[in-house]
Amino acid sequence: MDTSTIITTSLLAVIKMFLIVFVGIIAAKVKIITKDNMLVLTKMTLYVFTPALVVNSFIQEFDDEKLRGILVSAALCAAYYIIGAIIASILISKSRSSYRTKRACVIYLNCGYVGIPLAQSIFGAEAVLYMSVHLALAPLFMWTYCPMLLSGKFDKKSLVKNIVSPPMLASIIGLVIFIFRIPIPEVIHTPLASVGGCASPLSLIIAGAIIAQSDIKAALKQFDTYLVCLLRLIVIPAIMIPITLLFRQSCPQLALSVSMLAAVTPVASAVQMAAQLYEGDDRCAALMFAISTLICIITIPLMLTLYFQF
Repeated sequence: MDTSTIITTSLLAVIKMFLIVFVGIIAAKVKIITKDNMLVLTKMTLYVFTPALVVNSFIQEFDDEKLRGILVSAALCAAYYIIGAIIASILISKSRSSYRTKRACVIYLNCGYVGIPLAQSIFGAEAVLYMSVHLALAPLFMWTYCPMLLSGKFDKKSLVKNIVSPPMLASIIGLVIFIFRIPIPEVIHTPLASVGGCASPLSLIIAGAIIAQSDIKAALKQFDTYLVCLLRLIVIPAIMIPITLLFRQSCPQLALSVSMLAAVTPVASAVQMAAQLYEGDDRCAALMFAISTLICIITIPLMLTLYFQF
């Protein structure tokens, strides 16, 4: 892709994303979406629409190249979280207020609410296959290390329960269908695709509702807001560029491009939920999510353009 195409495509995708986010902001402002019913929407997205989207993304013709893309995507996802954890522990010092929550905000990316809609818009429907790998592995990293990071405690029972999440199970089912070439009847495939199609717009509407309920002005006055966004949206993606390029000769370019897109997504909204459950600062997490989501309209086209220069 040439530079002008990258900038135009990514900018248009981000603008489209924010138009849907704006719907969520308006819906929250006029009380159509409240804190109570937003929980229902979140559960529907997490437990119904997103798993359907993930399974549907794997229903396509098998080939070795796509399998390599899936494996490399998984490796890059793991590399990202390891690097993110190291960077956060070094640059978000213990002397900062709510440092545990801010470290989590630096580490965890929003490959669900933001990544999948953008992957579809920028790279097409096939890109969801590779973004689904990141979406499937996200709970593994989110609900293993994140609770320990936020609380400083280790809970084995919760660990096992959290790993077996709907997106993870959906990815396992989808991978089995893909590898073993299991035919899916049209009578099942069509409804599955329709239900999965609700995931992207509803995710963005929920993101807008969270932004509407956050104190943006207060967050903009804090230096740590900019530090977290700088690390999440610029520094870690910049480190991931040369690592991603190492696989350029052995992996489908689409898989690498989607992995790079995943790396430049904003703070995961799930950090707010984790902070509520594990003694973190949920208000801080919500603000970091809101600000990073707004800033990414600039940083996503910027970082993708930088990546495609090599």
